[in-house]
Amino acid sequence: MADEIIPLPPMNMSIAAHVEREWGQILASWKKGWASETRLSDLEHYIEVYREKIFEKREFSPDYNWQADWLRAKSIHDANVDFVRNRRAHIDDVKKMWSDWCANTEKGMLSLSIEVLKSMVLLNGAAILASLAVLSGQISSPTHGAMIAAKFTILFSVLSLIMLATGHGMIFLRAVEVQTTVRGALLGNTNHSKLYAIGRYLGRHLNPVIDIGNALIFGSVGVFALGSFIGAIVLIAA
Repeated sequence: MADEIIPLPPMNMSIAAHVEREWGQILASWKKGWASETRLSDLEHYIEVYREKIFEKREFSPDYNWQADWLRAKSIHDANVDFVRNRRAHIDDVKKMWSDWCANTEKGMLSLSIEVLKSMVLLNGAAILASLAVLSGQISSPTHGAMIAAKFTILFSVLSLIMLATGHGMIFLRAVEVQTTVRGALLGNTNHSKLYAIGRYLGRHLNPVIDIGNALIFGSVGVFALGSFIGAIVLIAA
């Protein structure tokens, strides 16, 4: 006669079912940024107590296969511990990536802003001063073509400076705002959904402003070049 198969304990008595429920709540809290260290410690103590009762003290009746149920509970527990350990390393790497992004963006933005603003202000400023010298009479007997070229140069240089300042201002202010939000999201035990949403947040709130700001910045160079070109044509034609 074949050996009778001993059933697993019912769900309301099952060790594995209890462990699975506990891990479901632990993981839910952890993904929201709350580390349930006490609950995890209690669960490990629970598993160890039942191990002693089942395998050492033999306290449970043979009506159910408690050994198999405990082994399943232990397997569920170990698998979740491995998952948390590996996922935690991944989360830490993602947090470090965004922290480095904040630091590098701030450093690069300040450096680039200073260099570009300095160069363009010098160029536009020199062109404006030279044109004002012509228009204000500091240069004796300027030609009619020089007067027209000076007016074009001032107009396009001022427009270039306005575009440049507007572009940099837009990018700088929005970048500071976005960085503050990102740094706040990285504090403490980060909510995983918020951490993974940073990329989408930047795509919605930073990237469009950067595109517009860059268009204004590079456009300011084009406007300055166009003004210089028109001025040169006027002088040549005159």
